[in-house]
Amino acid sequence: MLTGPKKSEYLALIAPPGKKGLYLGYVNIPAGIGSGIGGLMAGYLYKNYGEKAMLALKYLATETPWGRAKDWNGDVNTLEATLGITRSQAMLKLQEVSGLDAVGATNLLWDTYHPHYVWLPFAAVGVISAVALYIFGRMARKWSDMNA
Repeated sequence: MLTGPKKSEYLALIAPPGKKGLYLGYVNIPAGIGSGIGGLMAGYLYKNYGEKAMLALKYLATETPWGRAKDWNGDVNTLEATLGITRSQAMLKLQEVSGLDAVGATNLLWDTYHPHYVWLPFAAVGVISAVALYIFGRMARKWSDMNA
């Protein structure tokens, strides 16, 4: 959202004469690839490492005697079946088992799993992209067919 309005202008400026259409045509390829891969990556990361209900199920299965007795195999897709509770019931069960209120249970999950780390891969992609675009811009100035 920060670079969207300017990326087309930037590519039009660095494109050689007569090749602006080609450059502007290619500008959407990374956006399409990024949307596809980013959507898959976001869904996976959120489901496994960020969703509070899933984290509550994980905590119940691994950190409580009630859950450890259920012998979970480590696959998040089997958590509900193994524990016998749904994601919508997970926080209530965690509160019951741990004796904490909703805020305390949320803080327990936050301190145990640090779900804010799900943003690190996206930040890394952003930083790498910015550096690569800077390098590309510097290299493009040296190309013999460039007039930018």
